[in-house]
Amino acid sequence: MRARMASVFTEHTALRYLQFEDIYRRGARELAGFVPRTDFPLLDLCCGTGFSTRELVERRRQGTSSIDAVDSSPAQLAVARVLFGLDAPAHDVDERLRDAHHDYSRFTGVVFYEHDVRDLAALFGERRFAGVICN
Repeated sequence: MRARMASVFTEHTALRYLQFEDIYRRGARELAGFVPRTDFPLLDLCCGTGFSTRELVERRRQGTSSIDAVDSSPAQLAVARVLFGLDAPAHDVDERLRDAHHDYSRFTGVVFYEHDVRDLAALFGERRFAGVICN
């Protein structure tokens, strides 16, 4: 099931999310507003291209806590990693991604994981988080 679900999100599909960034970020901002400002680790489940992750980054107190973001889609995570400056954009990358990259790449302290969110214990063990969102 996981492989089939993840395969639905191609890079092209993931890039289409950028067309609606304002809409997705508005909902993500509202959801992240329930997470207290903290110095402790935060978790974004089903992070996709990272719109909610960005909102969590802005909820950190002085940018000190880590943000872990998990999704099962390699295509979604590839876009997120470029947006956050963790991977360099390809020379032939879509202009929307290149433009958004300049805005997102200033956010640091984020780690993206390709993993099935139904088995977080295998990824994080006994690790605890101050706040968790799933948008």
